[in-house]
Amino acid sequence: MAQGLQCWDGSGRLIVDLGDYNLRYIGSQTHTLAGGPQWNIGFGGMTAAGWLVYPQVGHVFQNYAVKCYDGGYRIAYMPTSTPPTQSVTFDIWCYV
Repeated sequence: MAQGLQCWDGSGRLIVDLGDYNLRYIGSQTHTLAGGPQWNIGFGGMTAAGWLVYPQVGHVFQNYAVKCYDGGYRIAYMPTSTPPTQSVTFDIWCYV
């Protein structure tokens, strides 16, 4: 259950709005990444705010950065070398 705190001043203006959101596991997707260094993955309903995507434990976490956008997410291989072809599983979460 989400929780929060809202406070209004004497004039009825909202002056504090602190919300707490629950993080919900959506699922995982496995991608074979080859020929990068960036890959755009479509995902219906995803938005730039309120979503998290990251490689599962066991993969070299530091090698990939993921940024969500409206309609999907972008995976970027961060080292300057050519990325190896490999399958990587990404977990997908959203705030509700």
